[in-house]
Amino acid sequence: MAQLVGRDCVLCGAPISSSLDARFCTACGSPVHAECSLRILASPPDGCCAACGAPRAVLEARLLEKQERAESARSQAGLTSVVLGVACILGGTLATVGCSCLTLGAGSGRFVIATGAIAVGIGFIVRGLRQLPHR
Repeated sequence: MAQLVGRDCVLCGAPISSSLDARFCTACGSPVHAECSLRILASPPDGCCAACGAPRAVLEARLLEKQERAESARSQAGLTSVVLGVACILGGTLATVGCSCLTLGAGSGRFVIATGAIAVGIGFIVRGLRQLPHR
């Protein structure tokens, strides 16, 4: 949970000295003194948060931060998926080569291909590339 004490109130700009005198807004997440919130909500300006009175600029900045965090998480998940896909393809290829060497060495003449691991690897890579941001 985020620390409330020491943050600046979005309405008056003064630091919050006690969690008893302030709160995070449940609607927009802004730190706000209880008194400031009550005072501004008595006659709220247009476009402010209906729950605490935070100005529109603060609401827009919080929305932008939320969108950036979501894009970063999608990008990280995509990159992880691509790396996992490459690992599956390499593992499948190594299994194919290893099994083939063993079977050929034993004189059976059979060729084994680990297509399952390779196909899963390709699937992970495709999924990961779709999650990466396109610029």
